[in-house]
Amino acid sequence: MYKDKKIGVGVITYNREESFNKVITAIKDIDYIDTITIVKHQDKPYKNYHPNNFVNDKIKYINVVNNLGVASVKNAAFKDLLNKNCDHIFIIEDDIEVIDKNVFKYYIDTAKKNNIEHLNFCNTLKPSLCNINGLSFYHNLYAGFQYFTRHSLEVVGLMDERYINLLEHVEHTYRCHLMGLSAPKFHIFPDIENSIKYFNFKEDNETSIIKTDEYNKNLMNGFNYFYERYGLEIRNIQPPTYQELINFYTFKQKMYKSKTY
Repeated sequence: MYKDKKIGVGVITYNREESFNKVITAIKDIDYIDTITIVKHQDKPYKNYHPNNFVNDKIKYINVVNNLGVASVKNAAFKDLLNKNCDHIFIIEDDIEVIDKNVFKYYIDTAKKNNIEHLNFCNTLKPSLCNINGLSFYHNLYAGFQYFTRHSLEVVGLMDERYINLLEHVEHTYRCHLMGLSAPKFHIFPDIENSIKYFNFKEDNETSIIKTDEYNKNLMNGFNYFYERYGLEIRNIQPPTYQELINFYTFKQKMYKSKTY
């Protein structure tokens, strides 16, 4: 528990046994995390560090055997953590290792300070566009570490499983933006300041998505799904101005006292 609220973490892994071990080892004994749900995608063999080895009263293991895409795997984690009545829900993928055990508190506190309910780790060694009230903003969205309040998931729903290994987190975060839960407009994504200090982050070329014909097909399908739903192309969505950001978070902070998490 943290400030009398239940904390749940979903750990997503696919074909990265060594990295998965580092991720789960770093967080499994954090005392204020109430529950962890490991979701392994497909049936790749994990010999030395199988998720079953970590199961206990705090840690649950789910294997999504069918290759239905990342959205289906994250949704399995969301559903389990929501069913366990978690107030704050995190998703962490197996290529990002926590090195500061208080990082989950930092995300919760920064979101609460700004009266928002969704954040992404975006500081992948790229400079921020600007900084406001403990938030740093980035043009690119990365979904290796994500934070949601329970309320945000109840409002926007889970990830759309029509998106196969591409754009599922983009469209989901877009919904959060539309509901005023993260930022006023798209193509600018808030993160906590100096977030790179709290993680070891690397992109593993061996298991990263390769731009095959299937990748290109899934990408085009994703763009088409987005257009069908919203009537506009992702690339044509205009980001907020700096003044719009200031106005948005000033308003959110004024509303802070009337809202509880």
